[in-house]
Amino acid sequence: MYSISKSKLFNAAAVLGFSIAASGVSASPVSPKVINSTEIKAVSQEIPRYPYRARLNQMEGSVLVEFTVAPDGSVVEPSVSESTSPIFNNAVLNVIENWKFEPVVEGEQAVPVRTGLRFNFVAQN
Repeated sequence: MYSISKSKLFNAAAVLGFSIAASGVSASPVSPKVINSTEIKAVSQEIPRYPYRARLNQMEGSVLVEFTVAPDGSVVEPSVSESTSPIFNNAVLNVIENWKFEPVVEGEQAVPVRTGLRFNFVAQN
């Protein structure tokens, strides 16, 4: 049996802050605030499928995906920032685009935020 676990990126601000500065990522005219993934709550999520080819070859790996949570809670601009093998990238990107989060509110207005999650693909006997 194979499983996928998602672990929260605890140092997201430091990692993602560099990525945003380097790539000029923006979800709105104002750059989104970078937050730790523990500060947001997913309300709709699907776990990526373990790629068939990876399962056949008993491959394990992980993908760190960065994305912006828009003011409406949808995911925009997902991108892979780290991956042990490209075989896992599409599995993660195909599902993260459909996740929904509780909007992040500052003051009385929902704002875009940039964060990331690491997905681990682990073979289990």
